[in-house]
Amino acid sequence: SLLARSATDREERVMVELFVSLAPLILAVAILVVLFLLLRRWRIPRRRLRQTSANRRLQSKLIRMLSGDRTAAERLVARERCLNPGQSEAWYWEKVISDLERDRRY
Repeated sequence: SLLARSATDREERVMVELFVSLAPLILAVAILVVLFLLLRRWRIPRRRLRQTSANRRLQSKLIRMLSGDRTAAERLVARERCLNPGQSEAWYWEKVISDLERDRRY
């Protein structure tokens, strides 16, 4: 009985030592998994990134057409937002550019 208890105590000590030595590794893996899941959840989709760069190109084009007058460009786009609610941001910039090009032909 004493010998069996001694073997059980030794096994318990080994298990505790193993857990204590692996605890930092287990914790590190758990933190990495949580970070990975959070970053995946908050990641910006690639399509949105491309749309943003397209929007920047449209904004630059309109501002160039207005000789650098950013305020006028934003005012024209804001007006289109009021007139045509629910469109994409790129749509508003394209519409103002199209209207300006059309008006300059006449």
